[in-house]
Amino acid sequence: MNQKTIRLNRIQLLGFLLAASCLFMNSCKKDTDTKTAIFKVQPELAFVAPNPPADPSSPANIPAMKILQDGRKDTLYLTLDRIAGFTYTEGVSYVLKVRITTLNNPPADGDLYSYRLIEQISKTK
Repeated sequence: MNQKTIRLNRIQLLGFLLAASCLFMNSCKKDTDTKTAIFKVQPELAFVAPNPPADPSSPANIPAMKILQDGRKDTLYLTLDRIAGFTYTEGVSYVLKVRITTLNNPPADGDLYSYRLIEQISKTK
């Protein structure tokens, strides 16, 4: 091989590596779209159906927390383990400060948001 061919191969290799690293970095973006919210967790459970596409072996009624979120008119239903760092007890009302993170690459059968407890503001039986 002559010098021109070797130089061209090196340039092509560097170009390929640069393009591959850009694709890799963009596909692995961190979930950075976060906000905080106040959740008023109701003392009674609700039972909800699984999100489609549901596995046929999934239970038909899944226990969920009923949540009123400041700034929302509708009720939010989250399964009992959806707020990281929080353990729900039926019959108890809670006011929570929660971090909501929008997932950049959510699983195909999963939720768009993740929830993490920042502070338990109150707990009332």
